Amino acid sequence: MTVHIAGAGLAGLAAALTAARAGHGVVVHEAAGLAGGRCRSFFDPTLGRVIDNGTHVVLGANRAALGFLGRIGGADAMVPAASGNLPFLDLESGATWSVDVAGRGIRTLMKAAPGAKALLDLAMAGITGLMRPGATVAAAYGHLGALYERLIEPLSTAVMNCPPEEAPASLLARVIAIRAGGGRGALAPLDARTNLAEAFVGPALGAIEALGGEVRFHDPLTAIETAGKAARAGIFRSGRAPLGPGDALILALTPWALAGLQPRGEEPPSYRARAIICAHFATEGAPEVRQAARLTGCINGMAQWFAATDGVLSVTVSAADRWMTHEVDDIAARLWRDASTAFHLPGAPIPAYRVIKERRATAEVAGGFGPRGEISKLLFAGGWTSARYPDTIEAAVASGIRAARCLETPN
Repeated sequence: MTVHIAGAGLAGLAAALTAARAGHGVVVHEAAGLAGGRCRSFFDPTLGRVIDNGTHVVLGANRAALGFLGRIGGADAMVPAASGNLPFLDLESGATWSVDVAGRGIRTLMKAAPGAKALLDLAMAGITGLMRPGATVAAAYGHLGALYERLIEPLSTAVMNCPPEEAPASLLARVIAIRAGGGRGALAPLDARTNLAEAFVGPALGAIEALGGEVRFHDPLTAIETAGKAARAGIFRSGRAPLGPGDALILALTPWALAGLQPRGEEPPSYRARAIICAHFATEGAPEVRQAARLTGCINGMAQWFAATDGVLSVTVSAADRWMTHEVDDIAARLWRDASTAFHLPGAPIPAYRVIKERRATAEVAGGFGPRGEISKLLFAGGWTSARYPDTIEAAVASGIRAARCLETPN
C-alpha cells in the first residue's frame, strides 16, 4: 500500500509519520523547497540568523503535538516559555500581573480571580450546547471585567486568531474546558529552543525517511484524476502517481490550495482566512530584553506577545487583518514603540528587523471538512478541517494523525 501525501506542513508530516509507522509506503509531495508549511523556518540575511515565520507556542495540554514530538525525537528541542508564572503588562497603564501556568490548569489559575466561577459555568454551557447559539466571545464573556480584559480576550485572540467580537464563544469554551481538565502543567507554554525547523520539521523528515518514506520538494499536486466516485491518480509535477488497490492520497493542503484541485463531486471548502503579523528585532545590545521572560503577554497596544530569545525579540499581532495595508516600516515602528515601553528602552533607536505579514495564517471553515469526502481513496488533513477546535499546531498534527488512521478503514 502506498500513501501519497500532498503537503509537508505539520499536518502532512504527522500523516506521513503515522502511515509509515503503520507499515505503509509513504511519498510526501511538497510544492515549496522546504517543509513546515505555515510553521516554517528560514535564514534571514538582515538579522543574520535562522528565524521562524512567527512565534508558535505549544501548551502542556496539547497531547497530539507533544506526542508527535516524542515520536520524532524532538521533545528536547522545546523549552518552557514561562517558569511558573506567565507575565503580562498593560502598555497604557504600566500595570503588571502574572498567570499561574504551572498549576492544575485554569481552575488553579483562576481560583482567586473575580468571575472565575462564572467563566467555568460559561465554558460548560458552551460545550453542552446551552450557550446562546451564535454568541461571540465578547458577548458571552465581556461582562467578566478584569478577568475578560486580562485573560479571556488575550487568550481568545491568540488561540483563535480572531477578534473577540467575531470569535465563536462555543469554540473558546472547548479550549477552556480542555485546559481546565488538563492537569498540572496544562497551561504551560513551550516554544522552540532554537527554531521550528530543528524542533518539528527536521526530526519529522528524518523519522519519515528512516521508515522508508520519501519526501519530494518542488513537487506540487496539479490535478486529481478520478473514475466515478474514486480517485484514480494524483498528478504531480514529477508525474502521475496511480492509486492502486489499497493506495490513498491525503490532501494536507490549505483550503485556498484545494480550491482549484477538487475533483468533480467534491465541493471546495468555503473558508475565511485570518492574518498574523510577526516582527523580529535584533536585540543583542539590549540587556533589558536579554533578561526578560521568554514570553510576555500585553494588552492595550498593537503588540500582543513578546518572545525574547538569544539576540532576537519577536513581537506577535494576531487577528491582524486591519494592519495588512500598513507598510512594514510603519508596523515595525509601532511595534518597537510598544517594545520600548515594555522593556524600558526610552528613545532607543529601532534596530535591524524583519516584519512578516502572513495574510492567510489561519483558516476558518464552517462545519469542518473531512477527513473523508465523497471520493474514495481521498482524505483531508489540516488544522482548519476541525469544526471543534481552532486552526493551531495541535489541530494540524491531530488532523494528520486522524487522516492516516482512516487508512485502516477505507471508504
